[in-house]
Amino acid sequence: MGRAVFVTFFGRLPHELEHTHESPPVMTVPLVLLAILAIGFGLISWNWPGAFGGFGYFVFYHEGHGFEFTWWIGILSGVMAVGSFVFTYLIYERRSISLDSTRERFGAILRIVENKYYFDEIYQWTIDRVVLVIANFVGFFDRAIVNDVGINGPADVVRRLGITLRLHVTGHLYSYALAMALGTIGLAIFWWLITS
Repeated sequence: MGRAVFVTFFGRLPHELEHTHESPPVMTVPLVLLAILAIGFGLISWNWPGAFGGFGYFVFYHEGHGFEFTWWIGILSGVMAVGSFVFTYLIYERRSISLDSTRERFGAILRIVENKYYFDEIYQWTIDRVVLVIANFVGFFDRAIVNDVGINGPADVVRRLGITLRLHVTGHLYSYALAMALGTIGLAIFWWLITS
């Protein structure tokens, strides 16, 4: 944060940016309105003594835990914040501490912080090696087993039987009479073979 403040507000301006100008009102006015709203809602949500109970009144309805301040955490974070601002001031403004020597001394820590603790790499590895592998297996199981065998399998059997039986259903009366005559003759032969 200190680097952002010192480089942005107190650093030397590059030559190509010397003729910059302020933002037009179309950019500034919405930012001012948003700032006013943020401050206003922040004040409304605060639990002022003897006044409106704040936003927590609606959320907890008198059951919320009271605000407690832990002094040692506040002091420790304050000392760290001031120390980091002093450290960045000495690096970027006074230039009494060399940035290159600091990078050499804290190279491993700096590399971890610059890579955001490698969370992006861990997430990407998890997605590539775990999530996508499981998703591909589930997708194959869904297509091959559930859809093809479970749902489409019986439907395909019925469709193929329909295609086969469709050849015998012509709508002509003489075809049906011939089929009945051949069936009767076949049953008579079958009955004669069994009984004799």
